Amino acid sequence: MSNRMIIAADIGNSRTKIFAAGAARVVEYNKENTEKNIEKILKEICRLNRFSAVPILAFSSVNPPMLDLFSAVATSLEIEMFDALTSIPNFPLISFDNITGMGSDRIFGLIGARTRALPPFITTDCGTAVTINAVDKAGKCIGGVIFIGFQTQLAALTEKTANLHTVPLFWEEFSPGINTEQAIRRGIVHSIIGGTVHIIKSIARKTGEGVDIPVFLTGGGAEFMREDMRRRFNVTECPNLVCEGIVSVAEHCFASA
Repeated sequence: MSNRMIIAADIGNSRTKIFAAGAARVVEYNKENTEKNIEKILKEICRLNRFSAVPILAFSSVNPPMLDLFSAVATSLEIEMFDALTSIPNFPLISFDNITGMGSDRIFGLIGARTRALPPFITTDCGTAVTINAVDKAGKCIGGVIFIGFQTQLAALTEKTANLHTVPLFWEEFSPGINTEQAIRRGIVHSIIGGTVHIIKSIARKTGEGVDIPVFLTGGGAEFMREDMRRRFNVTECPNLVCEGIVSVAEHCFASA
């Protein structure tokens, strides 16, 4: 383990999750306050630093402008930036050979799961998109699937269809909706759950493990899936799975430095 404080930042398209000292903080993007919120959170975290060395902000980013903003704030606070993705080829616990173009959130989710379980296992990340990814018995990533997420599907349906309005999403036992709001909510939630269940079962058969294979559930849409998923699979819900993967890579890198 590194003898430097490691702060993980999962810099996404709509928000950033910052994870340090066992706790997560979220920065929702706001044109007026985003920079101030980033600075406030990083200052609070730095006050927890028990090491004499400069803290490390290990990041994964799909949002270059927001990464630039984080870098500027971190530099002003004398925090060292570290692109965790650059060290993936040297990470020993999962092989990503023959995998191309996999998003960093998917990669770090799998690494986060690997810190919790031996392979094989599956991760399901429910965000803007739902991504389902897998590692086989040999510790090799075998790829995964990506499809539209809960809020994204709702936005597409309501924005492109006349006379439909946004409805609240939440899990409820399935039955046909008796009004438009119920029909939309149950259609979105249960279609995504049904697709997820089918894909996990198919991957589980491919690994030879069946439905007992560990499944790690993360992301903001996990709340819509947990009831059905727990009935069917060996599920562990991990809200900070991607950040845990970022921390693991950074610790490995700086421990061996």
